[in-house]
Amino acid sequence: VNDEATRLRIQDILMVVGDGLSVRQKANLNRAIIRGFRNENWAAERVKKARYLWGRLKDLDLPVVHPAGGHAVFIDAAELYQRLPEESHPEKAFLVQLYLDSGIMAGENMLTPFQRKQGIKMMRLALPMASYNLTQMDYVAQSIGRVWKDRDKLRGLKKIKELPCVSGAFLAEFELK
Repeated sequence: VNDEATRLRIQDILMVVGDGLSVRQKANLNRAIIRGFRNENWAAERVKKARYLWGRLKDLDLPVVHPAGGHAVFIDAAELYQRLPEESHPEKAFLVQLYLDSGIMAGENMLTPFQRKQGIKMMRLALPMASYNLTQMDYVAQSIGRVWKDRDKLRGLKKIKELPCVSGAFLAEFELK
């Protein structure tokens, strides 16, 4: 597409109705989801691992959101805003540091409009089904604990690019300050 405005509108539509996956990839994803739901042990193991990780993080005095989720652990990120101003993107800065230190990927939790209005800030550690064992959950907990302990050293991020469209915030680019 040669017209930037048209390209951005198409990008917004794809973010809502399309996911960029080929038909084959969608079929593989569908099979994996069906297999996961048919195997109740996988789901039970995922819940067990989420509760285990939640407990480990709680023992490390991280502000985990109560109760533990069945598929993820949520960390209250409000304290990060006492250390870094909002324009330094504290949650993203923490998550980038976590990735740089340990290779662990996590994300900001997408909030409802009500949660945003309440000033809620959360990070989400989603656990895939049937992938990791408890020893690996220990590594995740220790890594998150280390970055949390050193959160005063977070440098923050500077937004360098955001496209002028609805999906622009999802595709924004940042650099370390």
